[in-house]
Amino acid sequence: PRPNHYALLLFASLSPPSSKADHYAKSAWESWPSGHCSISMTAGAYLSLVFLRDIKQFAGTTQRELRTILVLLALGPAFLALFIAGTRVHDYFHSAADAVTGMGLGLLWAIVAFVHIIPTNGVDVRPNNPLKCL
Repeated sequence: PRPNHYALLLFASLSPPSSKADHYAKSAWESWPSGHCSISMTAGAYLSLVFLRDIKQFAGTTQRELRTILVLLALGPAFLALFIAGTRVHDYFHSAADAVTGMGLGLLWAIVAFVHIIPTNGVDVRPNNPLKCL
């Protein structure tokens, strides 16, 4: 059960019969793993990996301070996923174990997607001239 299991059941029992009350009563038992954490970590970690790869490929000659700022910006989606996991625990919808398990699953899927979708044998990126399309 969720950490707020009894509060959800109390809300469902005091509410008039509706699909929303039934949803809360059913979701009181669906805690492990956190779907919000896994989905946000999958998207955030995948975007961060792609951004970090692009920084490594294109920003090799930039100044150290600029490169540090770019790396922190590239890690932004992963930090947002950590924030989402923290809110799930803080709002008593999941325990810390639920959130960590969801983040672990999300990170695993992000790495699998990154390894299988992004080619590892050198990426040949050519700029696209948008005026050629017009």
